[in-house]
Amino acid sequence: MKKHSELYDSFDYAKVKRTLEGCRIGFLPYRDEEGCCVLVFSTRDWNPVEHPLGDYMRALTCGLLNAIRSPATQVAGFKVIVDFSGFSFRQLPHISPTYLWLLAEALQNCFPGRFRAVHIVNEGHLFTYVWSVLKQLLGTKLKERFHFHGKNMQKLHKYFHPSILPAEYDGELPEFDNAEFAKHLESTSDYLGTIFSYGYEKKHNKKSR
Repeated sequence: MKKHSELYDSFDYAKVKRTLEGCRIGFLPYRDEEGCCVLVFSTRDWNPVEHPLGDYMRALTCGLLNAIRSPATQVAGFKVIVDFSGFSFRQLPHISPTYLWLLAEALQNCFPGRFRAVHIVNEGHLFTYVWSVLKQLLGTKLKERFHFHGKNMQKLHKYFHPSILPAEYDGELPEFDNAEFAKHLESTSDYLGTIFSYGYEKKHNKKSR
């Protein structure tokens, strides 16, 4: 996006890898019953000083750009699980209205993929501040696709079978790990580098004569 080109003006896999090592972002290994890719990202291990939200969003974008290459994903779309475990006052100031606007724009107007549903889990009272801003930026159609589960994983299981969920969501798989996701991004780093090279030309100040 032109207004936030600093997030996407280059691709550095080493930097993305550092972000993935410090943040829980990635896809579940299996699709859901509707064939959707299921993206997970969590605030549990997020240190906003070491990994600014811009780095988090860049890594997220890399994953989505890779996933949308699949014809199955182009048809079925994405579902998202956002885990607010451990979300604290240390993290809250770093989720600015600017980044929430950028997220809303990406979901609704910028990314060429279908976001079928967004499931929020383990949200506490601090999440209400985030949602109070974000919901003002979402259209009615997308807003209705948000589902809030708190700590009730049985409710989440009405949408996702436990066989595809990791243990922290009372699923049957081991605890979520994004190591394979990171390896996949590395294997497609040339493609991502090409994608990130596109965009608007930077303006340079003319030298006075």
